[in-house]
Amino acid sequence: MRCWLLLVVWVVMAVAAPVRAQGSVVAIGGALQEDNDAIWSRVVQLAGGRGARFVVMTQGSSNPDAAASWYVQHLERHGARARAVRDASQRAEVEQAQGVFFGGGDQVRLRDALAPAGAEPVLLQAVRGVLARGGVVAGTSAGAAVLSEWMFTHGDPLAVLQGTAGTVQARGLGLLRPGVLVDQHFIKRGRIARLVPQLVRERIPLGLGVEEDSAAVIQGDAVEVIGRRGVLLVDARTARSDERPVFNVRGVRLSWLEPGDRLDLGSGRVSPSPAKHAGRVVGPANADWKPHHGHSPVFSDLLSGSALLDALEHAVDGRLGEVTALSFDARAGTDADQAALGFQWRLRRAADTRAWSVGDRYTIDAVLLDVQPVRMARPLYTPWPCSSTCRTVSPLPPPARHALVLLPGYSPLAVAATLEALEAANELLEGTHHEAVLLSIDGQPVLGSGGVSWPAIPPGGPGGPVGLAALASQPGPLRSVQLHADPGLLPAAATEPLATWLRTQARQGAVLAGIGTGAAVLAQAGLLDGHRATLPATFLRELADAHPRVVFSAHLYEIDGTRLSCAGGTACLDLMVAWLGQLHGERCTQALLAHFGLERLRARDERQREPLGGRGVTGSPKLAEAVALMEANLGEPLPTEDIARLVGVSRRQLERLFKQHLGELPSRYYGELRLARAQRLLRQSSQSVLQVGLACGFTSGSHFSNAYRARFGRTPREERSPMLGAAVRPPSSHPPEPEDLTA
Repeated sequence: MRCWLLLVVWVVMAVAAPVRAQGSVVAIGGALQEDNDAIWSRVVQLAGGRGARFVVMTQGSSNPDAAASWYVQHLERHGARARAVRDASQRAEVEQAQGVFFGGGDQVRLRDALAPAGAEPVLLQAVRGVLARGGVVAGTSAGAAVLSEWMFTHGDPLAVLQGTAGTVQARGLGLLRPGVLVDQHFIKRGRIARLVPQLVRERIPLGLGVEEDSAAVIQGDAVEVIGRRGVLLVDARTARSDERPVFNVRGVRLSWLEPGDRLDLGSGRVSPSPAKHAGRVVGPANADWKPHHGHSPVFSDLLSGSALLDALEHAVDGRLGEVTALSFDARAGTDADQAALGFQWRLRRAADTRAWSVGDRYTIDAVLLDVQPVRMARPLYTPWPCSSTCRTVSPLPPPARHALVLLPGYSPLAVAATLEALEAANELLEGTHHEAVLLSIDGQPVLGSGGVSWPAIPPGGPGGPVGLAALASQPGPLRSVQLHADPGLLPAAATEPLATWLRTQARQGAVLAGIGTGAAVLAQAGLLDGHRATLPATFLRELADAHPRVVFSAHLYEIDGTRLSCAGGTACLDLMVAWLGQLHGERCTQALLAHFGLERLRARDERQREPLGGRGVTGSPKLAEAVALMEANLGEPLPTEDIARLVGVSRRQLERLFKQHLGELPSRYYGELRLARAQRLLRQSSQSVLQVGLACGFTSGSHFSNAYRARFGRTPREERSPMLGAAVRPPSSHPPEPEDLTA
């Protein structure tokens, strides 16, 4: 009888206790994008690859059916067979699956669906069985939160840090090893301020903060980072606090991992990706190391944007090896003591801190963190007192003025995004805080991409003088000067009067921005030396070679002090939202995102997408490669046979691809690209007609003229005539050079 009793107890414990995973757990930080193939493909591959059976559980969503349909669609697009599971009646489908995917929403609702109180957790048992068989369980957002033994249920980060948020933790599903707490949307939402105190208060050794559109692949103690951003390891095993009634801690260790980096949870040891390992070794242990940052700024709000990552970078790659930051509630509160409670964050390089970098991307191992409470002044600031000699002035400051200098071929989309963002900020701030003025070099309308012309105001204001000399008389001061240039064509070098005016504005404190290829003009004027900058990826190598003192990147946009730049297209909208958010706070950022109907603000270090070529060719990789070759060789056209050989197909196969997807032969399409390029140069550059023809692969003037007339109904010289040049023409029905609308 006793043996039978022991057997029953053993069976009950085996069913109820968490099963140590033999498979893989993938914690995704939320905001998973449909084009993040690194995550989608890896999840399917971990389940066995093409044909793997997945079940999708979206009980945490407010619209579970629509959410499940979206996840099923993208899992199947990457080779899986997937279907939704809604309740325990479908347990058999989970038991036959090789993969489970948890959607986002409310993590408590999702957990209760799998492990309802007072009932047998049949779905959870089936999910554990998937792991025990070597399968994969992945979760995004709330679906990532439930993976660990304990989970956050809610909690504003600053309120958790101050200790006013109440109970913010509950039991999770326990699919990870004990002693690890997962948090998501981590950098974007400043959740370092809730993960660190929760680990310390609840004596949980390790925390994984997974950023949006990123994932941690966890197999036992081994962690690999995939996706677009990264994961922060918060190691509280050596943390210590004193007995003060408010939160404080010393000796927490922070490690930042990016895609390809690995981590051992047992030892806390970080292993950089092969690219990082072969890159720059950061820190005093490297005899050749030269600190990238000479000073250590004080970060006034560690919880905003990418401030935490910037602080970590300064700590490991700065001369002093230490950074100070603050976090506090700037709003006036009813409880004076609580409103005055802020926190000082001290990040510092330790003897065993290690770091590696490639460009401006870092892998960081073991930076020490101390957090101490501080009393903030209330009010935080007051107006500067006026002496007896002050004259009375209006209490409202004049609006910040922004000059948008339009250069030939500028993107109307980028200009519209800038103007709309400034106007939306005015509405949010309930006043005229920003004004924009459109300028051109000579005060005349400027032709943008697609033949669109935007009326411009000469640099003296309406009715003012026209010409380069008038740039010096532009009334100031200006808050920013934005150079809007053609995203598909490098502009001519800045004339000396324009360069002089730009330097003057820089000395007077104006922020200088390069939109599209506008950064090239700033670089030519020497105004980007020592700064990060970006422009359309097509021109990065050429500009980097010509201006070695500028740190060019392939990012969507860059904000580096008083220098801004973006790749053009919709990246201009991200740039403006991010910059205005820096000026006016996170509330402004969120309001602008809501105004434009955007789910999220793309981070500045997200990379530009590779252009697909031609008309956005997606029907065939070989076809896209062929079109890219054509676009890269407009001046010296390649024979069709050479193009076919370079992409690895026969000439007949290439012709069939073009006819099937583009409706014409390769030679015809190639000619259209060259003529579209010629039309753009004739309208927007100062090259002679002969130079334009040669630049587009026409070996004689007559050949160029005849081909141009046959295509556009007028000769190149007629295209150049003043009357036609000033007219606003509709865009061609054939493919012009692609503007960077994918940024």
